[in-house]
Amino acid sequence: MGQLGFLINSRGRGGGVALARPSSEISVGDVIRQMESNFDFVECFSESTNTCPITKVCGLKSALLQARGAFLAALDSVTLADVTVNRRALAQLLSN
Repeated sequence: MGQLGFLINSRGRGGGVALARPSSEISVGDVIRQMESNFDFVECFSESTNTCPITKVCGLKSALLQARGAFLAALDSVTLADVTVNRRALAQLLSN
């Protein structure tokens, strides 16, 4: 996450990790896109490896592409600040 620009890593005594930008400026969509190598969850999304014989006439591919876009758009609308709004409860859950 540090190499991707989301975190600042400090070594040594007193070191640790901190967000590189305010949590309100980091969308979950950005993080997911950086952490996942691709979103080709069906074979026909990849032109280089697709062997599906019905790709040219398939009516499902466009719906799946639209669904993938909607999924990522939904994640783009959520920031790290949004998902960590209740930090005390989150810290308590993680410490157990």
